[in-house]
Parts: sequence; C-alpha cells; structure tokens
Amino acid sequence: MDNEMIERVAEAIFKKRYEADGTYRLLKWADYKGKDFYLEDAKAAIKAMRDPTEKMCNQGAMEMPDYDPTNDDAKTCWINMIDAVIND
Repeated sequence: MDNEMIERVAEAIFKKRYEADGTYRLLKWADYKGKDFYLEDAKAAIKAMRDPTEKMCNQGAMEMPDYDPTNDDAKTCWINMIDAVIND
C-alpha cells in the first residue's frame, strides 16, 4: 500500500489537533505512538473524497487541454488516483 498520502493527511490532522494548544512542538510525528488513530482518520478523509463533486469533475476536465475527457472520464481518473492511495 502507498502510505505517502495517508501519512501526509494523518500528520496534518495530528498537527492541526495539537497546534492549537501548543503541544505540537513537544510531540514528534515520527515518534508518536498513537499514529494508528490518525492514520485511520486520514483514510476516512481520503475515502470521503473518493467520489468527486460535479464541480471537481468539470475542473478536472478543463485541466487536460490536450485530451478532451468527459466528466465520467475525470471521475474515473479521480477514483483511480484515490484508490491507488487507500488500497493495498
């Protein structure tokens, strides 16, 4: 499984949680023993993004000028990218 994106999202959630009260400076993500909790939250957040909104599909289609994909093509592309991150 490609954990890079899951790790990024988990660390961002962790940082956001502990930055507010100042303890983030005392905790190091690399050494944090409770990572599994944040990794599961990160997976849930990424899974929630798996199905793009219509606006996202429209924007994605406009971002590929050399290829004229439909909204369904953009959606399939998005799902495949998300699946690459969350699937084993």
